[in-house]
Amino acid sequence: MTYPAKPGIGIDIVDIDQFENAMQREGFREKVFSPAEIEICEGKPDPLASYAARFAVKEAFFKALGDPGMKAVPWTQIETLVENDTPALQLTPALEARMMGRFPFISLTHSHKIAAAVVLLLPANIPSPPELN
Repeated sequence: MTYPAKPGIGIDIVDIDQFENAMQREGFREKVFSPAEIEICEGKPDPLASYAARFAVKEAFFKALGDPGMKAVPWTQIETLVENDTPALQLTPALEARMMGRFPFISLTHSHKIAAAVVLLLPANIPSPPELN
């Protein structure tokens, strides 16, 4: 079976204590997170953990895409928003074009100490498995 685009998977884990140091740097938050992400995170009971989980999604997305040139893309072009109470990636049209017909699935989690995310990129036209008789 061949796919028009290679599936991709990426995972990232963030130490929240170390991430807090990055968040304290001047301009870091605005460089990495979109205004919509900032609004979402600031409305959470633990904003720092929410930021860390979204940072992990961005890192996992880069890994899943498998394109070293992607590090030049502004981080704010990869947003983790919420649709129907489910986290979802929102990409710019230019970034979507680089997805080569793949659709992103994401999962993120956090505790008080760590945040983690998995991004799975699957071709939009994966054939259905054969039915079992």
